[in-house]
Amino acid sequence: MRNARDIPVSLGRLVRNGPRALGSFLRFKLTGGRPRLPWISYDAIRTLDGLLKPDMTVLEYGSGMSTLWLAERVRSVVSVDDSAEWIAYQREGMQRRGISNVTLVHAADKATYSRPAEGPFDFILIDGRYRDECARQALRLLKPGGAIYLDNSDVVRFSDLDGNLDDARELLARDAGSVEAFVDFVPTVLFVSTGHLYQF
Repeated sequence: MRNARDIPVSLGRLVRNGPRALGSFLRFKLTGGRPRLPWISYDAIRTLDGLLKPDMTVLEYGSGMSTLWLAERVRSVVSVDDSAEWIAYQREGMQRRGISNVTLVHAADKATYSRPAEGPFDFILIDGRYRDECARQALRLLKPGGAIYLDNSDVVRFSDLDGNLDDARELLARDAGSVEAFVDFVPTVLFVSTGHLYQF
């Protein structure tokens, strides 16, 4: 199996994470149940679980399954999304679960979306709109020694609203101390995706 840029998943990840993706996909299709995991690489989830600390602050571009997962591991999360309906849904879910360390920001325009808070942040997840501009702003909002994860970094072309992923990757790689690519399976889907973790 290969990602959108025709890069194959490694045999280790195929054996380790392929069955997990299949199981979560079948559960989702048959029961609607979703694992309480971000929809990013299984191996990236494991890496981030070791990287994130209880005193950290996080900025998330694109609210989703990752929002609650992050909130359980860090001091605070600012999560921005362009859908008011989705923000309302997320807010209800957090109230039900007693999660109070997340600030949800509805951003109707590019400027607010790409810079929803002043920061600085220890970790930034880019998985939403305007990814090249979000990458540019993330570099300004990141604490020294912080990390940025760019999800779906293998996608050749999103819509104009989603931004230029090639530019986002190049911009982040330019100043990063290390870059790790995760060509891997993701919870609840059966295709291979890629994310890049940039540490500064």
